Amino acid sequence: AALGFFVAALGGVFSALQYALVTAPSPRDGDPRFDPLGCWTFAFGLSALVWTLLAWAAFCVAARRRGDPAPGLQLDVMMAPGAGAGIFWSVANLFGTLAVLRGGNALAVAQINAASLISSGLWGLLYYREIRGRAALYWCAAAVFTGAMTVMLSFEKA
Repeated sequence: AALGFFVAALGGVFSALQYALVTAPSPRDGDPRFDPLGCWTFAFGLSALVWTLLAWAAFCVAARRRGDPAPGLQLDVMMAPGAGAGIFWSVANLFGTLAVLRGGNALAVAQINAASLISSGLWGLLYYREIRGRAALYWCAAAVFTGAMTVMLSFEKA
């Protein structure tokens, strides 16, 4: 449980750092070679691929040491859902970067996180039917409140 909490906290820290680094002033400002939508996105995607392959290789090594077969990629099962999830996440990440560049780190990241929270909750509510009855009504009220506060936050920029 402690490891899971640590990894989740680390994910939050790196998520916050991602947009802070994109918007931080640097000597590269105005340099056409540094484009947050070009080299930043490419480097982010390439490093995600490398770390994913390294993690898979580590799992393979650990399985071999235990005498178990290496975990298979199961491309026949995971190709469509994995590609769909990857494409949707990549597009969302790209638009998130655009939102941060246009609206600033403080507002855009809060709005991105609120939208992600509401859409994930809706998915759990409608597709997986994780909650029902009065709890679902409470969730809907909280989602409406979160959405309203997100809209009100956007007025702070003006």
